[in-house]
Amino acid sequence: MMGKAADTKLTHIAQDGLHLYRYDMAAGARISMEKVFHEEIAIIGFERCAWHSSQNGRYYFETPDCLVIRDAGQIFSLESAYISPSGAVCRELRFTPEYLDALCAQLELPQPTLDYSNPLLAFEPLTRLFMRTHSLMESNDCALAKSSYLATFFYALLNIKLPPQIAQQGQTNPKKLNFAIEYLRAYFSDAITLPALAAHIGMNPFVLIRQFKKHLGITPHEYLQIYRVIQARKLIAQGHKLSDVAPLCGFADQSHLTRSFRKKMGVTPGRYYSL
Repeated sequence: MMGKAADTKLTHIAQDGLHLYRYDMAAGARISMEKVFHEEIAIIGFERCAWHSSQNGRYYFETPDCLVIRDAGQIFSLESAYISPSGAVCRELRFTPEYLDALCAQLELPQPTLDYSNPLLAFEPLTRLFMRTHSLMESNDCALAKSSYLATFFYALLNIKLPPQIAQQGQTNPKKLNFAIEYLRAYFSDAITLPALAAHIGMNPFVLIRQFKKHLGITPHEYLQIYRVIQARKLIAQGHKLSDVAPLCGFADQSHLTRSFRKKMGVTPGRYYSL
C-alpha cells in the first residue's frame, strides 16, 4: 500500500496466489505516494489511521469504517491524514483477476463483477469481516477456519454489488451433513478446507455452512475444533507429550493446541489433568 519508510514495518505472506500485506506504522509516521498503482487487485483495511487519496480526478477521505478497493493498474495518490499516537495497522489483500475468477468458480459464486469507479466501500460489517479474515490468514489457525472466513468474505463482497444467487438454495440434507461429519472425523488431523469438504459431499460451500449450523448449531470449523480437542484429550490422558499430540490432532503446534484446549475446556491441558 505504501512506500518503504523507516517507521513502517512490512509483513508479507503469499498463500496459493493470494498475497497478504500488513503494515505496522509507528506514531508520527508520515506516508505519501504520488501517482502509483498496484499490479494486482488490492483490498485494504486499516485501524487507528485515516488517509487523503485521489484517483480519476476525484478526492476521497479514507477512514477505518470502510474498505478501499482498487483495480490492477488503477492510478492513485495517497497521503496520511492521521496516525494514532499508539501507531496504526493497514492490512491488504492482493490478487490477480484470474485468482478471483478461479475462486468464484471453486465456490460456485457468480462471475465476479466489482465496481472500481469509487475506491471506498463504506459497509462496516464487511470491513470487520475483512480485518478478522486477514488476521486469521496470517495466524497458525486451522485451514478450515481460514478458507471459511476467506470464502465468506468474498461472498459478502460480491453480493454487495450482485443479488444473492444462492442465499436460499436447498433444504437441509441430513444425509449429506452426516457425510460431512464423517469426513471431518476421518481426516481431522489433515488441513481440511471448506472447498474440499463441500466438494466431497457435493454441496455448495455456503449452503453447507448454513445447513450445518442450522442442523447442529455450530459451523464445520467449530465442529472440527471440538473433535480435535476431544482426540487430543484422549492422547494426553494416555501420557503422550503435548508436542507430539499437536500434529497428530491437526494443530499447528503446541501453543495452538493449548489455546484451543483452553477455549473448549476452560483450562489448559496441564491444569485439566491436575484437577
